[in-house]
Amino acid sequence: DLTSSQLILNGLSFWPDGNELDKPFGTDIFGSFEIPILKLKGEIKQSVVSNAIYYDKNMAVAQSEDIFSATNISLANELQWWKLGLENYAMFQVFSDNIYNLPTLFTKHNLHITGWIFDRALYARLGAEVRLSPSYQGAGYNPVIGNFFQTEEQLDFYPMTDVYFTGKIEKFRLFLRLENVTNLFSNQVQYQTAGHPQYDFKLRFGVSWLLLN
Repeated sequence: DLTSSQLILNGLSFWPDGNELDKPFGTDIFGSFEIPILKLKGEIKQSVVSNAIYYDKNMAVAQSEDIFSATNISLANELQWWKLGLENYAMFQVFSDNIYNLPTLFTKHNLHITGWIFDRALYARLGAEVRLSPSYQGAGYNPVIGNFFQTEEQLDFYPMTDVYFTGKIEKFRLFLRLENVTNLFSNQVQYQTAGHPQYDFKLRFGVSWLLLN
């Protein structure tokens, strides 16, 4: 991008001589599969990039001298019994060199119950969504250059959990979402990006009503 080759802020050039970077060149090879009897879907992807560009621990532009490769495997599964549903998603990825400070594992789980209530007047869903990632060396973010950069900060495991309710009455829709409810039971400050604390517990809600003449 333009920022990696030239950065001028308030009339000052931060790359005075300009960054003479070779153009990155990459190839993605991927495939997907599905096992209907298990309600399982998945994707396997292999990426290979030469001259990969990233931002180092000093927030300066750097270019990898080695071939960067990433192997990504993702799985999605949905289980249903009566009015109960459980949706699971997992992604595992390994790198030749983790120059972007990404986690090797990420999972998301959504447990919900859906059905009619109030004498079949309201079709509703009540559920909880949990997002998990083990401890890993995270990336920082610089809003001035608009890019993530390398850090040595270890981001701890934290079970980010949201509880939600959605409802439908004919043309009327509503939702309530309690975000980061884990914060109510723990004083631990959680980071998904180094130096940027995750927001505290909060309530989000919304309504939609379609009026027809």
